[in-house]
Amino acid sequence: MTTVPRQIIDKNGKRTTVYVSDEVQRKTIRHKNGTVSSAAVERELIVDGWEVAPEGVTGYGCPFCGVFYTEEQRDAQQASKSMKCFECKEAFTPENANIGVTPDGLRFFDDNVVREEAWYHATVIDDWHNRVITGINEDGRKDPSLSAMVHLGTLQAALDRIKFVSEFQTEGKDQEWVIHKIQLDPKIPIHATVIEDDNAEPNLVYLAQEDDWYEGGGATRYVNRYENEGSVSLTVNPNKLTVVESFSRGKDGLFAGLND
Repeated sequence: MTTVPRQIIDKNGKRTTVYVSDEVQRKTIRHKNGTVSSAAVERELIVDGWEVAPEGVTGYGCPFCGVFYTEEQRDAQQASKSMKCFECKEAFTPENANIGVTPDGLRFFDDNVVREEAWYHATVIDDWHNRVITGINEDGRKDPSLSAMVHLGTLQAALDRIKFVSEFQTEGKDQEWVIHKIQLDPKIPIHATVIEDDNAEPNLVYLAQEDDWYEGGGATRYVNRYENEGSVSLTVNPNKLTVVESFSRGKDGLFAGLND
């Protein structure tokens, strides 16, 4: 694909170079039965190696034809037995979907936006922040996994996590969920690389070996594959965050005050 550089200025006044295809392209699809067809692909933006999804859709896309899905299309595809793409009719799962960053997620490629914006974490762990800092579990015993890097994301990502865990896992079905609104340390170091989400863990093993980043108690961005697909989430040293406010879910399933 031929691309041309274009300068854009985001809402914070930062100038960024993006690469735009110079014409509407058609993407070749090689089907499993050996046939070949093609599908129209909208103009693509590529930023720091990430494909940017168009406005009005999620970052969840078909790995065969490249089309991005609306929320309704995604839910229908995932609920169907065949899991076929509505465009090219090839089947795929969330694990091998093509994930692009959404235009809103693109804002968080700016380090200053990461530091300034509020983040969210959904949990069923009582006194979550103190526990992740001390590493002491509910039984009063040391649990190293509690004080590891914690995951933060958008409000929608937190709500998606609650929905997923409540629907598909035993834990969380009848437990008391709390959503914490979080602010980062304004001087927190941000890793320059925006990584892929394989639950982000394999990549973090590598990044944690970079002493200047890890010892500094930094944050790493990743493009979320499973919750609010295409949004940017973080893994963060728990000592570098402050819980600003916490919201408990009522019997009606809503978090009172969260959107006030």
